[in-house]
Amino acid sequence: MLHCERYAPAIGDITPIPRTQVADALADPDVVLWVELTGPDEGELAWLTETFRLHPLTAEDLRNQRQRPKLDQYDDYLFLALRAPRYDPAARELAVDELHLLLGDRYLLAVHQAPMPVLDTVRQRWRQTHPRGATAPFLFYLVLDGVVDGYFPIVDQIGDEIDDLDAEVFSTARARTQQKILALRRVLLAMRKVLGPTRDALNELLTVVERSPKQAALRAYYIDVFDHVLRLTDFIDTYREMLSVSLEAMQSTLANQLNKNMQRLTVGATVLATATVITGFFGMNLQGLLINSPWPYGGHALLAVLAIITVIEIWYFRRIGWL
Repeated sequence: MLHCERYAPAIGDITPIPRTQVADALADPDVVLWVELTGPDEGELAWLTETFRLHPLTAEDLRNQRQRPKLDQYDDYLFLALRAPRYDPAARELAVDELHLLLGDRYLLAVHQAPMPVLDTVRQRWRQTHPRGATAPFLFYLVLDGVVDGYFPIVDQIGDEIDDLDAEVFSTARARTQQKILALRRVLLAMRKVLGPTRDALNELLTVVERSPKQAALRAYYIDVFDHVLRLTDFIDTYREMLSVSLEAMQSTLANQLNKNMQRLTVGATVLATATVITGFFGMNLQGLLINSPWPYGGHALLAVLAIITVIEIWYFRRIGWL
């Protein structure tokens, strides 16, 4: 699906245009173009390559939707590959949509396979502000800012889940808690793998901007986006460390519970073993409690002895903290 918009910086007018008018708008020095391709086929990619005279390597990258975040600089444009996140809190799974941006002097191309709500948000923001005199690099910044800011709600939600897990670790410490911790660690690791290359790409972008007088005015905006990526990276590293500590605490809690259970079993085994030794020594049976006992109350006395010994053992184990 192809969507094209023609922007006149002098008056701040934004107008959707058909594909047939893109070439004429591209030739107009007073026009900025935003072209978005969603799930493009070979014909649309061929048209895009021919119309904007893209490098063959760029055309290959556009067809290959498995690019890590990176920045490639060509003579007429910049090519940036990004990943926009989608988080399923119920399943604790992170999915990322690949987004390819091509920034020229007077155009911005966005190519992606699946629909991306973040671009709809950016387009709405672009139309509401109607920035008179804004350029394609400024639109490029808006998309960058929207994609990077999309990570913050996910990180905040994971932070809230970690706070809940901290209380759960010391209250229940069940296997389900461990599964939650491991699932969140996988999500954070996936985000870290995306944001690491994104940080490097934006750092390279700042280097390119410093050498480009046309984009010098936007350097502060790009630095702001780069700072957001650094903050996200710090949050993720902190949360991963917190999850590691929670996992260690849960394992320690489980080990303590196992020790307590073993202590209780030891107490029970000791009490039963004592009674077994005494009753086995005197040859107890159901008929007379004591075989050949001359004393009719011998069985009752023995039961009293067993009760006293059991009480003493339980008192001793409680005193040493095993009960």
